[in-house]
Formats: sequence, C-alpha cells, structure tokens
Amino acid sequence: EYLDGSGDIELYHIAQDLSESKNLANEKKGKVGDLKQKLIAWRNDVLARIPVPNPSYDPERAPEWWSRRTGKLIDSSARKRFPTTEKDL
Repeated sequence: EYLDGSGDIELYHIAQDLSESKNLANEKKGKVGDLKQKLIAWRNDVLARIPVPNPSYDPERAPEWWSRRTGKLIDSSARKRFPTTEKDL
C-alpha cells in the first residue's frame, strides 16, 4: 500500500519473484483484502498514525533548505561536500 494518495496496492510472491516484477494484487484480491485487514488491525494495536500530505509543501521550493540557526534559506548546492558524479572529481 502506498500512502501517496494514489491508492495503489502491490502484492508480490517474493520467493518466486525476487525482483518484484509481477504485481499479483489484481489476481489475488482475497489475499490483498486479508493482508489489508491485518495491516489495519496492527496499526490500531500500535496506535500508528497515517502520514498526511503537508498542505504547505511547495515543489518549487523543495530544493531549498532552511537554516535552523538563522531561520533563513540555504542554497542546497552550497551544502554539497562531494561531487555528484565521478566526472566532477
């Protein structure tokens, strides 16, 4: 189950499909339902809270970082300590 709001469900037989290339969710709807109920019960038992999207998230500002010390934006490229690729060495 993805918590991105898409509602996508995936089910794989890991012993036979280690690369997770064949999603069995549509073929095994009963198994998906059983596992989903177990997941819901477990979340209730441990009082797990489901993450919700941040309403203030702005994808245009995602690369920016905030300085906790100064409360000002820091250019993320200024924080990179290592080259991103070997060719930049």
